[in-house]
Amino acid sequence: MMKMTVDDKTRYQVILESARKDIDDFIDCQHKEELYRNYKVVLEGTLLHKMRANDLSKLGVLERVYIPFPKPISLGDLRGVLKDDTILERVVFTIDVGKTIQNLKNELNLTDIGIEPIMKKILLKTEGVKETLSIEKGKENKT
Repeated sequence: MMKMTVDDKTRYQVILESARKDIDDFIDCQHKEELYRNYKVVLEGTLLHKMRANDLSKLGVLERVYIPFPKPISLGDLRGVLKDDTILERVVFTIDVGKTIQNLKNELNLTDIGIEPIMKKILLKTEGVKETLSIEKGKENKT
């Protein structure tokens, strides 16, 4: 990193001061978002349990619904379903790194040493990068 001149430091301080409230609000939103997400999961579980226990499909304005979600499937299983490599080569999917590592260990009895080069190749091809913000550890309450 280049050394900051006095002008650079002054400019940085001006920008920091003008952004201080936004930074504090961002940190606050990040904390609240996590709290609300966790609270929503707890409430949803509690309400679904009450509805199931009482055989209710509706409770007030809430309705029990079933929504589809992506189920993990290995490329080998997908090949067995499609039976046509020209179609298979055009299927787009996202790799679950944790499940892939676990599958390599369980199904092929590979060790971490054997898995590491495989995962490096996969990740080089599949990992994307996007710009976002991260709060420095230990500085959640400081701007």
